[in-house]
Amino acid sequence: MTNTWEMGRLYIMATLQELEKRLAALEERVAEIKRDAAAARVLASDSDRDVTLLGEEIAAHTRVLSAMRGTQLEHGRVIDTLADHADECSGKLAADLTDIARLLRELIDRQ
Repeated sequence: MTNTWEMGRLYIMATLQELEKRLAALEERVAEIKRDAAAARVLASDSDRDVTLLGEEIAAHTRVLSAMRGTQLEHGRVIDTLADHADECSGKLAADLTDIARLLRELIDRQ
């Protein structure tokens, strides 16, 4: 390096060899930054794809849950109908048993 005074300021002048060395280091750093940027683009692309796939999976799960809800509502209606039918049958059975008991008393009373 050489020193030069110009208008009251000290300028340090680099030699050609020093400039070449600094330029090589700068070029290497730029190449490294380009590699990092390329890797970042790949990661961003993969991340975007992953987010899209995750969104599709969530949508599929939502459709399954909605279908299950519909099935549960339908099953609930069927169970209600069966419960009503069981109540009817239970009432008829109680009435029939009362009739059978009455008929048996009548038969016993005739003897």
